[in-house]
Amino acid sequence: DPGTLSEPWQTLGKLATMFASLNDGDVVVIEPGVTHDSSVTPLLFSGKRFGSLVKFIMGGGGLGTKPSITGSDAAVGVTLTNVSNLQISDWEIHHALNYGLATTLVSDILVHGFEVRDIIGVGIGFSYYDQDLDEGRDFIVEHCYVHDTTGDGTTSISAIRTQVRYCHFENHGVGQASNLVDGTAFHG
Repeated sequence: DPGTLSEPWQTLGKLATMFASLNDGDVVVIEPGVTHDSSVTPLLFSGKRFGSLVKFIMGGGGLGTKPSITGSDAAVGVTLTNVSNLQISDWEIHHALNYGLATTLVSDILVHGFEVRDIIGVGIGFSYYDQDLDEGRDFIVEHCYVHDTTGDGTTSISAIRTQVRYCHFENHGVGQASNLVDGTAFHG
């Protein structure tokens, strides 16, 4: 499968394995209702610093069931490592053991419209940034709903120029959220 509109990749796992083959400015359309079990195949997007924004968007005009990633017995639902200039929109991540979405060494990332739920630990975790990058390190989380997380909390952020905006957090454990701007709701 070449990953084109006429011959698309059939799974999110295939997208992860082909991630390094994407080019600057690519738009990846993910059909509504696609599912992935990270306990069978971890969903790791790694080692690609794009020169211009690459987008993962949901097809069907954003209508329908969001692509769904279950963590099942996996420590993490989705991992981004050593990635820049990426936008991911409209995913659901649930039932992971430590993190719903975990990031390491990322810059210029936009996470939009996610629902992260039923996580034993952190819903969305930003654990480390690359201090040697001279340019943007922005990590933006917007219009997300993070709920029913336990353990260490809902959102843990330790990154430069991180923004969490227009998000809703509820039913979480000890949780922390920092750099909250632009109408973020944080409910205990």
